[in-house]
Amino acid sequence: MKKLLLLLSIVFFCNLAFCVQIISPVRCAVLPNSNITLKWVGESCSSYKIELYEKAAVGFKFIAQGYPKNYQTSAIIRAGALKTGVMTVWVIKAIKCVNGQCTATKNKWGIFYVGNKGATTTPVATNTTNTNTNTTTTTNTGKALSYNEIIQKSDSQIRGEVVSKHGITFSGVDKNWTKNEIGACYNLFENIDGFFVKHTKGVKRQSMYRSPGVLGYVRMPTPVVYLLDSTCRSRSQLQNTLSHEMAHTFQCTERTLSDQWSRQFHGISSSWDRRRVSGAPTSYGNTNTLEDMAESVRLYIFNPTNLKGGWSTRYNFIKANMMKGSEYTGREML
Repeated sequence: MKKLLLLLSIVFFCNLAFCVQIISPVRCAVLPNSNITLKWVGESCSSYKIELYEKAAVGFKFIAQGYPKNYQTSAIIRAGALKTGVMTVWVIKAIKCVNGQCTATKNKWGIFYVGNKGATTTPVATNTTNTNTNTTTTTNTGKALSYNEIIQKSDSQIRGEVVSKHGITFSGVDKNWTKNEIGACYNLFENIDGFFVKHTKGVKRQSMYRSPGVLGYVRMPTPVVYLLDSTCRSRSQLQNTLSHEMAHTFQCTERTLSDQWSRQFHGISSSWDRRRVSGAPTSYGNTNTLEDMAESVRLYIFNPTNLKGGWSTRYNFIKANMMKGSEYTGREML
């Protein structure tokens, strides 16, 4: 990253596989309360990844990353996301996928400096919809892919896009995925907040686990979801189960938040305490604090009116800590 500082005069990078040219902004100061819009021109690129680094005592510290939707060549960084008076470096990587194998290269970078002195505002996109990022700071723009749009793509294209956009791989244990199944998973990833999605690193397909009634599971603390025959009979059930299990992958890496949930709603210091609880929004949620959180997340996405009306404190906890402000109608996956 120190080397990066020595190369600030470079404003264009291109090789045989990837090509990106920045339109705006290359170097700028921005007002603390202004959104920042990145725009670029790309060639021969499947999709893009944006990374942000802030100046630290020594070198630079990684702070955020995000994936613009649908191969878009623009993205917004929300007002207030960057620290005032701290230099921030952005990097755009072009991601190329061939037969499901995806690679990325560092293509372009520049600087933001947030502060009032000499600052200017930058254009704000007018078509921003649902956040789909891997961090709390970068907001991707554009409309999420619908299920019908997704299944028009080939199996390998869907897999490649899920890897490049969300960093999630599909694999089989004793069962192969159908295109409709991975399309349903992709549809869910596209429509919920990227900060939540990023905690899932893989989804595996399995025929059965211990008993026919098991829909899915996570072998904690490994953030990989297993989906079984019993849950793949319909798209709705698959997506409901997947959202529940993704909450468990969130718990794998966000132990502090999981423990906070356990203390706040059940007076139990550790979320990995498996004793039964009460007061969860579903009977299965009363199994333990982990299942309470997972069921509450499922309802937050697919039946938000019910959760907000009867368990508003859970709803607000998920909104603030797990979805970073994103809210849903329960019909996004149609």
